[in-house]
Parts: sequence; structure tokens; C-alpha cells
Amino acid sequence: MPKRCAPLPPYENGYILYSQHGTNDFPSGTLAYLICNGHYRSMFTRQAQCDHGQWSTLELGICQLIANITCEPLPTVQNGKVRYIMGNKTNITSGTVAELECSDGYIVNGADALICESGGWSPGPVLGTCEEKKVVDKLKI
Repeated sequence: MPKRCAPLPPYENGYILYSQHGTNDFPSGTLAYLICNGHYRSMFTRQAQCDHGQWSTLELGICQLIANITCEPLPTVQNGKVRYIMGNKTNITSGTVAELECSDGYIVNGADALICESGGWSPGPVLGTCEEKKVVDKLKI
């Protein structure tokens, strides 16, 4: 039985794509490609080939951040507070989520969460507002 290659180790900020399907081992001729996550690019070698149970290289390079994508802090919201998840007000990078939490007796009117992406805050540039619950209830009548 021909020798097969074991899977390559996992990569930070990326993953390995194999030309042959399998999970535990791969036949000779299988190619392994380093695929980087969004906002990252592969540096150095990007592929390896399985040959009789050995990969042509065990190091496919690294996934390097293309640019440090950041967003501006959101303005304060009257009768509420903005909470940052996966970041903070001084370090808002791609993937950071901003959630609006209203004070007791107030509810969110509009967007209650935004995410920092390459184009800025998404889906919109600002969070909603915190409206007094009684006022919002009257508006729904």
C-alpha cells in the first residue's frame, strides 16, 4: 500500500485547502494550499505536494495582516452606553462589535449593534437611540 501524507498543522489566520478530499491522510500527488482569512495575505511558500508519505515542505508560509483596519469610536448615546465586544473604545479593529445598551426605562430605537469592517461601521454609520419606553409605546398605537 502506498504511503500517504498526514494533514499539515493548522495555521493562524488561515487554513489548508487540499486538492484531494480526506481528513486523516492524503495520497501522493495531493497539493496543499495555504488560504488566508479576509484582511490577510499569504507570505512565502503557499503550496506543498505529498510525495510517498512526505510533504515537499512543512512550512507553507504565514498569513500576514494586509492593513490594520480600524474604526472610529462611536458617539455616546444619551440614556444608554456603547459596549465593545472583541475590542475596546481605544482599539477598534475589524471584527469588533459595538452594542447599544439602554438604561432602565429606555429601549433601543434603530440599530442596536454594528460591526467594524473595511468600509467602517456596518450596516450603518451610527447606532440607534435610547427612547423612553412610554414614548415608544405611544408611537406604536
